[in-house]
Amino acid sequence: MEELGHESRIEEKLCAATQYLYSEAEHEYFKKVGHFFRARLMERTCEPTEKDHELVWCSYDVSIMLLAQEFQAWAVRQAFKITS
Repeated sequence: MEELGHESRIEEKLCAATQYLYSEAEHEYFKKVGHFFRARLMERTCEPTEKDHELVWCSYDVSIMLLAQEFQAWAVRQAFKITS
């Protein structure tokens, strides 16, 4: 709700993934673990509290290109059985 102002309903867990990222600023690696779910966007119940977030609908191919981390793109491909 904080990013979009909408309620959501989790329908199923799709997958989990781990990615190691190097931080130039901190000169060390970080382990990021993501858990990915298929969810249904429900009604808008409030204004988003994080003003720098925006809901954007796009195609699978575009979403894969726009995601910041490779493990996020992998999760989208898993969800829709899209191969790279």
